[in-house]
Amino acid sequence: MAARFFLVALFLHFVAHVPSASSCGTPQDTAASTVGPTGCSEPHIRVGGKCYAFVLDFARTWAESRDYCQSIGGDLAIVQSCDEFTTLVRNIHMLGQEVPDRFSYWLGGTDLGDEGAWTWIDGTPMAMGVPYWGQAGETFEPNGGNVQNCAQIYKDDRYFIHDGECDKHGYPLCQEGLAARLDNQGRLIGERD
Repeated sequence: MAARFFLVALFLHFVAHVPSASSCGTPQDTAASTVGPTGCSEPHIRVGGKCYAFVLDFARTWAESRDYCQSIGGDLAIVQSCDEFTTLVRNIHMLGQEVPDRFSYWLGGTDLGDEGAWTWIDGTPMAMGVPYWGQAGETFEPNGGNVQNCAQIYKDDRYFIHDGECDKHGYPLCQEGLAARLDNQGRLIGERD
């Protein structure tokens, strides 16, 4: 009986996490390509109208990932719509940018400044729930309390967003041209203690 309940719950989780056409529209299925001087600068490539760098050379902490992204002209990626999120994840698969090991991609989202209030590094609030956030077992994300305060797209949950420990390792998913408003502690830049 418990096994049947688990399978039904797993099926419902899968169905609940497939974005419907009405919630997402039609994502852009075309694979990204490097573009000329008016487009993205290397190592960024155009995906769905924005420039991203999928950095898989070695894993870094969330703060180290932000530093790297800033060094190449951006910051960790932010996702403002379901279409954008779906397009980004589809292109990870289409471009062969799958994470090669047990780590995941870091995103520019955090609740370091205010536990439970998830914010993108540009200061805008993160959308919560389906279709962005995943599930760990029977528990919906984010579920890490004050231990897991940095957003990642989690490889082992089909690249849905999970909260992760900021000092653990993952790969930077950089977005070109972002102007961050939050520092690595989740505070507004220029704000004093």
